[in-house]
Amino acid sequence: MPVIAANQRRRKPTAHDEGAYQTRNRIERLVSELQQVRRVATRYDPTAASFPAFVELAALRIWTQYV
Repeated sequence: MPVIAANQRRRKPTAHDEGAYQTRNRIERLVSELQQVRRVATRYDPTAASFPAFVELAALRIWTQYV
């Protein structure tokens, strides 16, 4: 089943999974906000272990804005 909804003007609109669509939308918005953090977007961290840690910190910072 498709996740993205079909265009409204289609003659025969296809069904889509609304729950998966909402989850996908949230993930895309989080990735977009993470890319706004320059250090994450440029992968400026010197070690492979510190990059995921900083991604978690940036995600936590974004999450705390909404809680």
